[in-house]
Formats: sequence, C-alpha cells, structure tokens
Amino acid sequence: MTIAEPRIDEPGAANEQPGPDIGALLGELGDDARVMLDRDLALVRAELRQSARHVRRTGVGFGAAALIGYLALGALAVAAGLGLGEVMHPALAFLAVGLVLAAAAGIALAVGRTHLAALDPVPHETIENIKEDLAWLRERMS
Repeated sequence: MTIAEPRIDEPGAANEQPGPDIGALLGELGDDARVMLDRDLALVRAELRQSARHVRRTGVGFGAAALIGYLALGALAVAAGLGLGEVMHPALAFLAVGLVLAAAAGIALAVGRTHLAALDPVPHETIENIKEDLAWLRERMS
C-alpha cells in the first residue's frame, strides 16, 4: 500500500499559505497601543511638570504680594496712629515706609497676575498625540 501525496489544489496541500493569524495581529496591535500610551503618559507628565513650575512661580509672586501687603498695612496703621498721636514728624517716616511697601506689593501683584494670565494647564501636545494615535489605531484596525 502506498501513500499518495496530496495534490496541490486539495485542501491541506503542502504549499498552501496559512491565513493571517488574527491573535498575533491583535497582540501586535495591543503592544503598539501600549507603547503609544506609555509615550503619551510620559508627555503628560512632562507637560504637567512644566505647568507645576509655572504655578509655583505664580504662587511665589502672589505670596510675596500678600506678605508685603500685610507689612504695608501694618506700617500704615502704625503711621496713622503716630500721626494722630503726635501731629506729624515721626509719623511721616512711617507713612513713607508704608507707601513704599504698598508700591512693592502692587508690583508683586502685577507680576503674579502676569504669570497667572500666561498659565495654560491644558496639555495641548498630549491631546494632539492621542488624536494621532487614535487615527493610527483606526487605520490599522480597518
């Protein structure tokens, strides 16, 4: 008894190419998506770190304005008390110090407002990357 070799046009023939392995393709797609997600998360961290630095500078500006404003208020209060108590002389000195401190507080407040106005907490680069990644995934899946 001899075993006949399968004909080329029969199912299961030796030269038949297997179809695409769906599991392998999905696994590869999942790996690609994981890599893109890791990259996007790293970008989010970098953007948030940059925003945090900006917020810190802004907070320092407002903190300085608050401290100097508090000192100005104290100096102005002392100046007013001394001014009413002794008709001028030492009070003018305290009044001048209070006005200088108030001007410094105004400058610090203006700097803080400028930093606050420039603050943009939205991670624009990350959003664009995610949109590109989603488009790439849709293209690969279709």
